[in-house]
Amino acid sequence: MFVGILPFPTALLGRYGSQTWGIVPYAVCMIVLELLLTLMWWRSARRGLLLAAVEPLEVRVTLVRYLAAASVFAVSVPVAFLAPGYAAWIWLLLAVAPQLAGRTAGTSKKQNSPA
Repeated sequence: MFVGILPFPTALLGRYGSQTWGIVPYAVCMIVLELLLTLMWWRSARRGLLLAAVEPLEVRVTLVRYLAAASVFAVSVPVAFLAPGYAAWIWLLLAVAPQLAGRTAGTSKKQNSPA
């Protein structure tokens, strides 16, 4: 249900993307969404709602990747107050941070995919 408010911060970002109050609401919304996604994945794994083929290592790697994405947005919030022009550039780390975090959790995306 929280996804329903995403158009509002997205519109703010589109209109005031170079200003603090255009960036911060979007980043905070994305942090909350990533944390909710992490919580849903964790609870699904704990209650045995995932397919039997999903290994515990894959569950852990996915949790770490979701948290890494939330962390990237979390880092951008204080940067938006100090240097709003650079805050959105931090989001480019989303291209690599989850994969690097997944590797530190014990595996890489390449190892998870079927050959």
